[in-house]
Amino acid sequence: MSDKKNWIVLISGERPIEAISKDLQQKGFSIDATLDAIGQVIVKGSGEMKKEALKIEGITDILAAGDDIHLGPPDSDTTW
Repeated sequence: MSDKKNWIVLISGERPIEAISKDLQQKGFSIDATLDAIGQVIVKGSGEMKKEALKIEGITDILAAGDDIHLGPPDSDTTW
């Protein structure tokens, strides 16, 4: 599937992050990282998969993960 993207899944804390990761895998996502300390899971999947994953209990949002971070110059107000 060529339309797969990286996503950041935000977890509410209502359910264990391991259970949510398993649910995401069952929906077809590949798990890149589980960040328990900040309640996020980094996954790869399609936009259609994202729509289905938003129905999983304990997920508050799924955001597109950017491939690049652009930092402004040292005197810039913009840091991201």
